[in-house]
Amino acid sequence: MKQLFISHSYKDISLANFIIHLLSYYQIDAWTSFIDHELGEKLQQNLDRTLLSCDNLLVLITKNALTSSSVTSEILIFKKVNPYADIIPLVFDRKVELDRIAPGLGRFQTIDFCHDMTSGYRSLFANYGIEFLNHSERRQGLDRRRGEDRRKKNDRRSQNITTRLQRTFLDSYLAKNIVRDENDIDLNNEVELRLFFESIKQGAKNYLCYDEIGNLYNTNFVTDLCLNQALAAIAENSDYNNSRYIHPKYLSFAVAKIMAEKFIVKCQDRRRHSDRRSGEDRREIGKTEDSIWSLN
Repeated sequence: MKQLFISHSYKDISLANFIIHLLSYYQIDAWTSFIDHELGEKLQQNLDRTLLSCDNLLVLITKNALTSSSVTSEILIFKKVNPYADIIPLVFDRKVELDRIAPGLGRFQTIDFCHDMTSGYRSLFANYGIEFLNHSERRQGLDRRRGEDRRKKNDRRSQNITTRLQRTFLDSYLAKNIVRDENDIDLNNEVELRLFFESIKQGAKNYLCYDEIGNLYNTNFVTDLCLNQALAAIAENSDYNNSRYIHPKYLSFAVAKIMAEKFIVKCQDRRRHSDRRSGEDRREIGKTEDSIWSLN
């Protein structure tokens, strides 16, 4: 296992510690001297022995290193006890002349961190046969960033909008009125129709209805319009001429179909709301009297 020594100014201790943690992650031991600068940057007594055990000396080249006597001393000691080992200057400031830090330092191959930090670390770890940040993407399935549809075919979010509307309306009606699924609605009973009206209005709040030029309509207005047109269409249908009852799933489908035909219907993305519980649409509702009448 490789062992490295990092020489740095005490002012660059944070950078040195960061590099030590990176090296440790890749199972490379790294050492540094923690200087008590109140005592004149006195080196640790066992510095000679520590430097002798290290394979390389990494020197942090910053403007602070120019005025650091400890960096100069560590370079000279390392060259003395390890004359054949490499010194690797890690350049974080190109303006610093290496030979001003220690004589002969400029002849060693440097690693540049000034232009691209990632490239610098890749070059550093390549010296030890390690590919820096080589972990492959752990996501399974399609990459969400590719813009591909990862949803299953039976995912409710990918279903036809008419089907989604019909399911929403029917669920709202059954939940609010505590009625059984097989119970028909009496078309001549204003109370039953009103209950159905109010129920599907609640369900419609989960959707946004636009016209072809982008005007956004009030969902209550849209629901009333589509329900009245659905009832008119049912009254003209020969299958219901002699009957006053209709199953709620057929009525909800009729409303959903008209809504999807007359409007561009989109589901509200509640994750973007500042208050997800309110269900309010904070966008301006734009509609004109002419565009309303054009829908009739």
